[in-house]
Amino acid sequence: RLYSEFVEFVDIKPENVHVPKLREKHDSTFVSEFCAEYDKSARGLDLLIMGIGEKGQIGFNEAGASDKSRTRTILLPYSSRKRESKNFANIAETPDKAIGMGISTMLSAKKIHLLAWGEDKADAVKKVAEDKADASVAASLLQRHDNISMYVDENSASQITRNVAP
Repeated sequence: RLYSEFVEFVDIKPENVHVPKLREKHDSTFVSEFCAEYDKSARGLDLLIMGIGEKGQIGFNEAGASDKSRTRTILLPYSSRKRESKNFANIAETPDKAIGMGISTMLSAKKIHLLAWGEDKADAVKKVAEDKADASVAASLLQRHDNISMYVDENSASQITRNVAP
């Protein structure tokens, strides 16, 4: 979806877009090596663009993620699989694990853009933008980055204090 909803519409070479994705099933040794190599190549990116999930998850980093985490295989909770099932035939066809870029790897980028659209993200946007960094809201761990911006629509910004009590 990244390509069909974003990359096709911007002036960026596809070879400069890095999404950790295996094309087929592999053994755990191959996956571990793939994650280590991806993590090495993703460190120090010029620009990292990430979407925030409804619970503040980011890049498959769910509640409880560590700011020290690196690219790795992540087991997806049922709630995430249910949300993602719209991209698959049904929940049974939705993967139960994914490769997630670690928070530490994200923090190594020179610039970060966080994106959120829709009222279902309003609570997460408020927590990421206004509350203290907290592992229960993984995206909030990116607050300590020196060059980070958040782009939201009116609905996802509806719970931000200046909109609730101007």
